[in-house]
Amino acid sequence: MGHLARRAAAQSVELQLDLNVPSFQLDVYEDGIRTRRYRVAVGMRGYRTPRGAFEITSVEWNPWWIPPNSEWARNEKTTPPGSTNPMGRVKLNFMPLYFIHGTPIVSSLGGAASHGCVRVANADAISLARLVHGAGTPSLPMALLDSLLADTSYTRFIVLDAPVPIVIRYDLAEVEADTLVLHRDVYSIEPRNEQQLARDALREHGIDPEIVDWKRLSSRLRSTTRRPLKIALDELLIGTVGYLRVHRRHRGHGRDSHDSTPILARMPDATKRRGSLAMALTLLRAHAPARGGHAAPLRRLPHAR
Repeated sequence: MGHLARRAAAQSVELQLDLNVPSFQLDVYEDGIRTRRYRVAVGMRGYRTPRGAFEITSVEWNPWWIPPNSEWARNEKTTPPGSTNPMGRVKLNFMPLYFIHGTPIVSSLGGAASHGCVRVANADAISLARLVHGAGTPSLPMALLDSLLADTSYTRFIVLDAPVPIVIRYDLAEVEADTLVLHRDVYSIEPRNEQQLARDALREHGIDPEIVDWKRLSSRLRSTTRRPLKIALDELLIGTVGYLRVHRRHRGHGRDSHDSTPILARMPDATKRRGSLAMALTLLRAHAPARGGHAAPLRRLPHAR
């Protein structure tokens, strides 16, 4: 593929990043479809990674590390590019003094270990930076990126022509595919208990609380302290009768109405009827729009927590 063809292809892809802090995972969406997932480290409890909607505006290859004017860095020294540099091979700026960056400390990934930045493995940082350049600087020659990778001592700061959006959120309960996932409250800031978190996550996913076996969920929550805890939805849906309750805004009346539609006439053993469950969930999602009335594989804005 020639340079112009690659540029046109890059411009046709909408790139979005989504980081859920307690999951320690950074997701990449291209045209609304998740294509990559990176394991990350986030800020420690005393140095929380900021939450909100941001934009990656620049990329710096083979960066120097200059200690910030903070107490924790008082005795640190400026570090040139290289294998011991805390910024790794590349860093992506999403707000002043906060970056997504590579790290030589791969043992820290999957935990709250940084002073607020988002760490990824160096190979993942390079992969992500290439994607960001493809969307944010499509005219940048591939040969330049190759030279920056080859010469680890050559520092280059590149401002993006088109910033790449990133949402950083703090959701302790979320539904992925057909699974409810509960994360540990790493910053100890969530006032709701896990049962309430699960109820809100399921409702947001379009599942009516009335078809959920809450006693079974409570039992699963008490059975282990391990987090993340993953619970298949077919363990939680009531097994005798399944109903889909579609929440719709009642036209002309300004209030919510409920349209209860039978999905499965009888579902005596949900664990043996995974195909039926998948059908029910498919119908559920087709009829229950996301918040605001539009289907959204990636929430553009985080919840205020």
